[in-house]
Amino acid sequence: MKAKALAVVAMMVVCSLAAWAPAQQAQDTGGGRSGRSGRGNWDPAQMRQDFLNRLKDDLGAKDDEWQVISPKLDKVMTLSFQSRMSGMRSMFSRRDRGGDTNSNSNRSSPFGDSAVSKAMDDLRSALSDKSISADEISKRLANLRTARDAAKQELAKAQGELKELLNQRQEATLVANGLLD
Repeated sequence: MKAKALAVVAMMVVCSLAAWAPAQQAQDTGGGRSGRSGRGNWDPAQMRQDFLNRLKDDLGAKDDEWQVISPKLDKVMTLSFQSRMSGMRSMFSRRDRGGDTNSNSNRSSPFGDSAVSKAMDDLRSALSDKSISADEISKRLANLRTARDAAKQELAKAQGELKELLNQRQEATLVANGLLD
């Protein structure tokens, strides 16, 4: 089961990168790879589409049914990713800035600008500033927990809306793929 959960998390990363990559490529300057290694011809948008096509097949959804299911599924995937992976945003941002954790970056993130991501950034900023008081850290930690709780509630609502559209086999398929609880 851990392997499936890890596979779902990896696919969520790929899906978010699909939205992020075109904007990032437009921002990159200076010939081709712009100093990044290992990216090659990897196409996150194609990987996301392949994943969605496999899900459509696994669900046995006809085209008209998929037109109704896919927006709800996309919302669940996005909210799930944002609520579970918000801490990864800072890790990627640090890497993109060459390890400078105190620098502000105008680059977009593959993890979106959710309330959870913003609260996590605020907390990490407080932790990197040794002059911030314990009370301020406590406040920012409480803000992060509040944002996470709200994201979990929003995810549960989106999952409920998606479940309403599914038959039992489709629901079980999405549970087995880690997209529904």
